[in-house]
Amino acid sequence: MSDVGLDEVLDWFFRVSEIPRTSGNEKTISDTLRDHYERKGLDVLQDEAWNLLIRKPAHAGQGDRPGLILQAHLDMVGEKTSESCHDFATDPIQIVRDGDVLHAQDTALGADDGIGVAICLALLDSEDVHHPDLEILLTTQEETGLVGAKALTGVSLRGQYFLNIDGEREGVFLCSGAGGSTVEVSFPLAEASHTDNVWELRVRDLRGGHSGLDIDKGRINGIAAVAVLLVKIPDIRVAFFNAPGKFNAINREVHLVFSTQCDFSVAYEEWWKSIAAAEPDASASLARMGPAACQSSSWTRRLLEFLASADPGVREMSSSLVGVVETSSNLGLVEQDELEMKITASVRSSSARGRHDVETQLEKLAAQSGGRVQISGSYPAWEYQTENPLREQAAQIYSDLFHKAPLITGVHGGLECGVLHEKYPELPMLALGPSIADAHTPRESVSIPSIEKLLQLVLATVERIK
Repeated sequence: MSDVGLDEVLDWFFRVSEIPRTSGNEKTISDTLRDHYERKGLDVLQDEAWNLLIRKPAHAGQGDRPGLILQAHLDMVGEKTSESCHDFATDPIQIVRDGDVLHAQDTALGADDGIGVAICLALLDSEDVHHPDLEILLTTQEETGLVGAKALTGVSLRGQYFLNIDGEREGVFLCSGAGGSTVEVSFPLAEASHTDNVWELRVRDLRGGHSGLDIDKGRINGIAAVAVLLVKIPDIRVAFFNAPGKFNAINREVHLVFSTQCDFSVAYEEWWKSIAAAEPDASASLARMGPAACQSSSWTRRLLEFLASADPGVREMSSSLVGVVETSSNLGLVEQDELEMKITASVRSSSARGRHDVETQLEKLAAQSGGRVQISGSYPAWEYQTENPLREQAAQIYSDLFHKAPLITGVHGGLECGVLHEKYPELPMLALGPSIADAHTPRESVSIPSIEKLLQLVLATVERIK
């Protein structure tokens, strides 16, 4: 019997979750794992981006088999409820076990991709798994544009197969993924003037979700939803607009201060009724305030025209993979300081054309509304490989284990396979994962039985791949 079981994986997941590791804050977890495996005598390489490559020689008698690369990312998305006091820079994730499900107390769980990391670490600790030469690649800042994978330097992968453990549905084999970019639209603030009839609107606890995996699930985007209401108010003037979140998460929360001379109570009630019907856990509050310095009505109208036309959500479905989104956009967050208001969006597409079309549209809309655009964080799509011996062997192993075929498809999310496939175009790649719900939100959870099935598949693949 293998010495790698569910208990070992969960133990590593809990240990990893004790160390803060949001994107850009992975140095401590990277240094901790580097030191741990150097003490074990393994070959460990750490680059300037804190990526880790850990090499483990083949088990006795397994050295003539093709080498296998297992890859996961160290970082997680730092989303929390509006009431939470959690500090992602210092506090451990508080994991809660509820029957066969793990979730966190008022924060994202980090199963994306902490479970993948935990499986890799449990394999490194094993003594009796009959594995070929193993390379464990643990990357950083995946959630902010695959930054670690793009920055990978001074490292040469030697294996013949590449297994990514960053999927989010057990039994689903991912063989392609979307490329994407981050689009920032800045609106310089004009001279404000004080006015009365000021209102404060707060929207909280929308469901949100992953801007790729959940973009086709009909979830309400807080920024877009508020824009729908505001464009119905003729003389509106915005004083303050803040929508915290992440560019790659569907927005869940909005704080807005505005003035108007109009009675908008009927429009507000109808608007909120439609939102509450779709997302009953959401809440909203509307209250009068004292006078505030507001932007002009013309400035406000240009802002709202941009937001109302940005059209977050699915833009196009794939013509080759049934049920898979090809192109989408997302409004992630709005930030305001004394100089400007900045809206951050993400664009995803499995085609270069699709991504370019959405970027161009947002640039035109911003220019018409007086905004400035900066596009950054671009990453390539991972295109489907017609011939893939890793996929074929793993599918047979899955069928042998569970007496059914896996679902072979693509994902409308950015996977590091796209970046690494550019570097190693001949390397057969496959992405797997456990069943994770509501990733990138405080509702994130993972199925424990799915972790166990994923582990069985990974172990069998490690021992049988040829």
